[in-house]
Amino acid sequence: MQVLLPGETAKPNTASGKEGTPTQNRAGVPFIITVNVTDVLWNIVGDISPNVRVESTDQYGTVIDPLNVPDGTVTQQMTLYNAEMAGFLGKATHYINVYHLGPTIYNGQPVWLSTGTSSSFDVIPDTVNYSLQYHIIVPNQVPDPGNISNEGKKYEVSVQTAGVKFPVTVRVTDNYYNLWPYASVGLVTLRVTDPNNSGYSVTSGLTQGQKVWSGAEAPFLVSVSTWQNWKVYATGLLATKYSNEIPLVPNIPKQLQVLAPGEVTNPGNKTNRGRDITKKPANQVAGVGFTVTVNACDEYYNVTSATPIVKIVTDDLYDIEPSTKALLNGTTTFTVQLVTRSTSSIVRATTDYAPGWLQDWTQGIFVSTNTPYRIQVLVPGEIPVEGKWENAPGPNTQPGKTENSSPITQTAGVGVEITIRCVDRYYNLVPENPVVKLISDGAEGDPYDVPPAGIDTIGKQLVNGQYILTGSEKWVFVTRNRATDTLINETYPGGGWRIRVLETAWTESEPYGNLVPNSAPTAKIPIEPGVSYRPQILVPDERPVWGSISNSGKTGSVLEQTAGVPFEVSVYPVDYYFNRAIKKSARM
Repeated sequence: MQVLLPGETAKPNTASGKEGTPTQNRAGVPFIITVNVTDVLWNIVGDISPNVRVESTDQYGTVIDPLNVPDGTVTQQMTLYNAEMAGFLGKATHYINVYHLGPTIYNGQPVWLSTGTSSSFDVIPDTVNYSLQYHIIVPNQVPDPGNISNEGKKYEVSVQTAGVKFPVTVRVTDNYYNLWPYASVGLVTLRVTDPNNSGYSVTSGLTQGQKVWSGAEAPFLVSVSTWQNWKVYATGLLATKYSNEIPLVPNIPKQLQVLAPGEVTNPGNKTNRGRDITKKPANQVAGVGFTVTVNACDEYYNVTSATPIVKIVTDDLYDIEPSTKALLNGTTTFTVQLVTRSTSSIVRATTDYAPGWLQDWTQGIFVSTNTPYRIQVLVPGEIPVEGKWENAPGPNTQPGKTENSSPITQTAGVGVEITIRCVDRYYNLVPENPVVKLISDGAEGDPYDVPPAGIDTIGKQLVNGQYILTGSEKWVFVTRNRATDTLINETYPGGGWRIRVLETAWTESEPYGNLVPNSAPTAKIPIEPGVSYRPQILVPDERPVWGSISNSGKTGSVLEQTAGVPFEVSVYPVDYYFNRAIKKSARM
């Protein structure tokens, strides 16, 4: 069989059976070939109509199977797409082959026709009908010119590692991915779609239509995503073109990441420690547990499968922190219970049990107070400490107060400032406003005190969770109660007076029940006498009553004495309230 290309004509009875030079064809542009059934001298045999298969050496070119050759000759349109071949610059050389699908009956006998092969002919990239384009080759891919369905590439993209550079080739091709080495397209800039490596941008010129970005110029990706892979793209005088997606895996495990509820991961973002800082932690309530997530990450905060042992700590001095545990497949959760109200508490994942790892911490967490639980009454010398509840760790002999809180000794008859606080179970001030009634009574109360008017009947309504009895509302104790008076070598019981909560009431339709009774009201307030004001004379059977200004501060009936028999008379300096003064008068 004979194959004639454009530019060739049949010439029977010659060695080749044809004359002329095949014309050069462009990729993707159809051309016409002629298939003849001839004798050995290249004369057409017109009384045979065989079926043949027509194909080219371009694996992506036209294939006709079967093609009938009626009366020994037929024309057929062909299209080839490959115009790039090793050893040739800007072209590929191809052939057309025609195979007999016989045998075919001729003169009553089955005959096989020899294969027909065309002359070699060149196919060049089509730079006329279509614009040139960038063609990007990433690791493990190789160019496959003419392969339209796979964008001119062979093989799957190989998996890359976060932070590790990889080579990328940019080619200028026709619409069928054939390299055009004569392209003059100026500089090309290579970038990546990874938002956390948006700073990567390397510009270079091309040599014979292509360039490999490698070494220091090579790109890299940093963000391992569960929902998408990133690409490399080229920009310049031609339209922007993207590579195939590049699968990415984490680098070696290196650091921890801890996320509070509401925080969202952003793998690859080293600046913000792998989190979206526009997503803030959800507000928490003192004493209510919540879950934090800890991840074992690479340098770029991509989660790995490492299993370090992690300890969780917080900046809350009084919370109970969870036990240490190992991560499972690179992640696990811990339950945290903050107890101190705060505008910005921090939960930290430490590496105390994971040497060589870097620690991490959450963004600031707003911790609000819990519901009202009790009334706290403080006296001078006591300093409130929020969060320091009964089960708080560390030295904790005085819940809700500093360990060195100690009531300051007051003077009989001098007003004492009292602070009333509405607090939650963890001694955080709650901005609710119950009415609170106070009293100082019983064995530990001053029987002769002068409380603020109505404090035990009407009470005081707190404002934003607090009320301070000050100025004219100060509490006045009048009875001395110092345990030991070293100057006069006498010991007295007590050591201080207390104030306790008598009753609380809600008046603003607050949805709270009764508060927990304060079984231990204020600390004992030591009261010392005032300055010497007068002498007190006690005769047999009279006893002093400190703090009572009625009956001259004494009680008892005077015993009858016998004329001429001496009896003892006691004379003491006392303050205004008939408390025995600390210093005796030098002379009376």
